[in-house]
Amino acid sequence: MQNLSFLPQIITSSSRKTISIQVYQDCTVKIRVPVGLSQQKINDIITKKESWINKKIQHFQQNQKEIISKKEYIDGEVFYYLGKPCKIKINEVNKKNSIEFNENIIIINKTLRRKTKNIFTKWLLELAKQTFASRLEINFEIFSKQYQFPFPTLQIKKMKSRWGSMSSRGNMVLNKNLIHTPIECIDYVIMHELCHLKHKNHGKRFHKLQEKFTPNCKEIKKRLKEFNNEISSL
Repeated sequence: MQNLSFLPQIITSSSRKTISIQVYQDCTVKIRVPVGLSQQKINDIITKKESWINKKIQHFQQNQKEIISKKEYIDGEVFYYLGKPCKIKINEVNKKNSIEFNENIIIINKTLRRKTKNIFTKWLLELAKQTFASRLEINFEIFSKQYQFPFPTLQIKKMKSRWGSMSSRGNMVLNKNLIHTPIECIDYVIMHELCHLKHKNHGKRFHKLQEKFTPNCKEIKKRLKEFNNEISSL
């Protein structure tokens, strides 16, 4: 194999039947392959996909040049809630901390001792719990018309590089930062994970099933990526 401009990390899995190539924002390349696949076959795949991988790396390198400023949680700063930009307005009060939502304004009433970030993120987490649970029920009802599986348990937590996951035991985990994205993106992730109840990997049958439940899944996936910088700034 010719010299490459990148050093891929090869990850083998006994449960994997297909080959997956992922290029991350930090420009790392991970190639997941089934156990037993020959090195020559892996090299052939890398060579075939080299141009595509380099384009992805160049794209991320260009994006990295645009400095992502971290949120400061100050008065007038803009945050996204369900895909819509909202300004936060901070009021210092002597009584109990509270948050009011008025169209595109999020009013945070806080005492001097409490940090705005802590109050705001706790409020968002509660909204995420309510919203995700509600959307899971709606999507599961649609999914259950075709397939009979037990209703999954739901966990919400911060995830570094994934929007969601589904365990073999039917435990769904959703990234708490999904609350910043539109409802259609939340539904897309939930239905994606529900499809893993039927097909564990990302093979052709999985993608066919996903497109059956979410015909415009490719467009929504692109929409979801638009929020990467917003999430990175939190």
